[in-house]
Parts: sequence; structure tokens; C-alpha cells
Amino acid sequence: MDRPRRVPYEFEFKANKEKEKEESIDPFGISNPEFLNEEDAQQGDEPAIKENKLSWLEDIDNVPSRTFYNEKKQEENSNFHKNGTEIHFPMSHDRNNLREKDVHEELEIERKRVSNLQSELNKMKKMKGTNSKQLLQYVNIIPYSSLGLGKKIGQGGFSEIYESQWLGVPVAVKVIFDPKITEELKEEFNNEIEKLFILRHPYIIQLYGITDKDKSQKLAVITELAPKGSLFDYLHKNPKTKNNLSLEFKNKISKQLICTMAYIHSRGFVHRDLKTQNILLDKNLDMKMCDFGLTKLKSELNSGSGQFAGTPCYMAPELFDRKYYDEKVDVFAFGTVLWEIYSQKIPYINCDSAEIKQKVTKGEELYCSSIIPKQIVSLIHKCRSVKPADRPSFEQIEKMNVI
Repeated sequence: MDRPRRVPYEFEFKANKEKEKEESIDPFGISNPEFLNEEDAQQGDEPAIKENKLSWLEDIDNVPSRTFYNEKKQEENSNFHKNGTEIHFPMSHDRNNLREKDVHEELEIERKRVSNLQSELNKMKKMKGTNSKQLLQYVNIIPYSSLGLGKKIGQGGFSEIYESQWLGVPVAVKVIFDPKITEELKEEFNNEIEKLFILRHPYIIQLYGITDKDKSQKLAVITELAPKGSLFDYLHKNPKTKNNLSLEFKNKISKQLICTMAYIHSRGFVHRDLKTQNILLDKNLDMKMCDFGLTKLKSELNSGSGQFAGTPCYMAPELFDRKYYDEKVDVFAFGTVLWEIYSQKIPYINCDSAEIKQKVTKGEELYCSSIIPKQIVSLIHKCRSVKPADRPSFEQIEKMNVI
């Protein structure tokens, strides 16, 4: 039985080719003339930069620093009082008497303030990105030669996972086998390491280290070992557990998954690839979430490469339609995983991506047999609502206490 794989979703239909092209280039309609003012619309896509106006396109190093801004602000605030006497600004009905020159001066001051604030914001964003990358220098470096690879226990789109030992401790080694390591692959590799380093939780796989990328070694991630394999295999391939799991186990895994996803969202991250293949089981059959290669901050969604990537049978309608999306895509995927756990069936088996898209975007519900408790059926339907706003958050799901 073939396992569903994560693939970038790309559909081109001849009838809607031009429309999809426009949406992919400009998903927010910024190039729409209605969003441009008269002056910008006349001059084309390049916004006009008037004389004596600070442009957000200027190098932020040339903009006054925070210290200068604070000193200027204090100087301006000091003008509110002179000789202990408070200065009263004119009321709204008196503002009509201000000279036109004074109005222009006030507007110019406001523009400069906005520009300074934007420059400070850009600096903070740059610092944030730098600090994020610097996290990788604190990750333990493990020589690849010290890892004696044992039994192969899994395989992904560009990696293979082996059992091994490091300092006498059983570990899992995820090795990148693709000989052509592209920038996109490196970015996903670094992203997974970064997120595993930041996210520490009992039900998230623990990161032990990585191999040294600067010494012509194979790229590999070393994590704790989850000896019982993936939840997907436990549900569908294990002859002892296939179609024979207790309700107690299903409830336990579902509760742990809700708890884990609530934690991930509370830290400001969106997993974006929630599926049973990325839920591992330890020796006690407790879950361990893995594969954070597509995980992003909420503020970074809807941008960059692979923004609509995922595994089709777990993807939300807004991803298929290439529309704006938020953390509720994880809630939709959770609804599908919940159905898979309680039904022990593979979602959309024998359906290709086009068929899955048609069913999901139309709001077609997954068939829930009588073996699934009614309160679980209700939760599945809520989580898989076509409209993201109708889906509950993981915090709300926790408070429902239906499992």
C-alpha cells in the first residue's frame, strides 16, 4: 500500500490558466488599480517618491537611529510645557483657521515619524532573522563517521531514516540521500533543525545534533529514537493492530495530539504538514511529533517558496485554491487525522490530487461509520469546515473536553 507523500501542489487547468496565474503572482490584489492612488496609477507599478519625503525603499542605515528618534521625541514633548504653563492645542473647530503652510508642516512631520518607525521595524526584522540563523551554531555537531547506521526504519521524499547509537544511546539518523542538494533543500533542512531546537515538548521528537555541513559529509539530523514507528504504519500496516485498536489508545493519541498542536500554535508556529506519517510512537506508545521542514511562523505564511506545499489528502480548501491562509490549515489536517485514527482507514485512498481537490473544496465530508463516537464525528466535521473561521482553535478544542 503506497503511503501518501508530501508534494508541492501544482494544478493548471486550461479554462482557468490565466486566472490562476494572476492569483499566484498577486494573491492579495495589490496590483489592482483600485489599490493604487491616482498618482501611483498614472505612473505605473513603481510608486512615486516625492521630493523631501522619506521613502521606505531607502537604506535603513541612513535613517536616524532609535537614540536620535527618542531624543527628538523628548525635545518635542518638552514643548508641551513652557515656564510651567500648559499649552492647549486648538480644538477641532479652530483647526480650520490654521494656515495652509502650518498644515503642510504638520503632515511632513507625521510622514517623517512614520518613516522612522518603519525603519526601526525593518531593523528589528533583520535582527530577528539573524538571531534565528545564529541558533544553529548552538546545535551539537556529531561526526558522521561516528554514526554506525543500522536498520532502515523509514523514508521521506529526499531522506532515509536509520537506527543508530550515539554515546551508547539509541538514536534515529535522518540522512539526506539526494546528491543534488539545492538551496530549497538546504532551507528546509535548516528550518527543521531550527524548529526542533526551539520547540521543546514531551510529545515532540528531541533533537540531539546534526552532522557538520562544512566538511563534505552527508547532511543528517540525529534525534531520539521512536522504536514503534509511525502512527500511519501502526494504524494501517501492523498486522497485530490493523483494524484492531482499542478506543482507549485512540483517545490517548488524540488528546496528546491536541495538546501538542496547542503548544506549537501558542509559540506562534504553524506545522503545515500534520499527518499520521509525521506522528511517531515511542516504546510506551506515546506520540512524538516530527518533520518540521515546512513549519513557519504565523507571520511568515503566504510568502516565500513552497507556500502552498503539503500532502493533498490532508490539505485545507484554501491551500488548494491558493488563497490567504492561517494556522487553521493545521486544524483542518487534524480533523482528517482524527478521522483516520478512529476509522483506521486511509483518507482519499485511490484518489488522485485533482479528485481530492474537488471533494475538499466542495466540502464533501469523510464517511463516518457507527464505530466512531458521535462527539468525535461532530468534532471532525467542525475541524474540516470549508470556512477557516468556522474551525475551532486547538485551545478551544482542549476546552471542549470531548475526548
